[in-house]
Amino acid sequence: MVPTIQPGSHVIVDRTAYRQGAPQRFDIVVFVPPDDRKSHYAFRVVGLPGEHVQLDATGVSVDGKPVKPPDGLAYVAFTRPEHKTVSDITLGQREYFLLGDNPQHARDSRFFGPVPRDDILWKVTRIEPPAADYRDPHAADQAAAERWLLDHGYTH
Repeated sequence: MVPTIQPGSHVIVDRTAYRQGAPQRFDIVVFVPPDDRKSHYAFRVVGLPGEHVQLDATGVSVDGKPVKPPDGLAYVAFTRPEHKTVSDITLGQREYFLLGDNPQHARDSRFFGPVPRDDILWKVTRIEPPAADYRDPHAADQAAAERWLLDHGYTH
């Protein structure tokens, strides 16, 4: 979900948000992905139940109308031919189409298809930036990770 959720960020969720209401377009939700039942992912809702979602080089369309993503984001079809992806789908009555905010690296509904409503657990309500001394355990080059933090306004 980079750039929205940076490595080391703390994500605050509302565990009751969807008991009465349904996820809305562009909500960031925590869910159980269909292809990894032991994990929890956080992605953004783009397609709602019953909608026809299409992705192409120009972006996302819902029911034939272009959808403008939140500022700073761009959604496009995944274009690597070695991957089978979903780019044109009509959602069922309890299905959602979820996309990551980093489309070239997100394994989202383009790969695993729509997410059933029952698998959407919580709504993300706040994202706290990583601590200044955060060290990404997955960074191959810690100096590069530190430069990234400095370049994005995080100081020691």
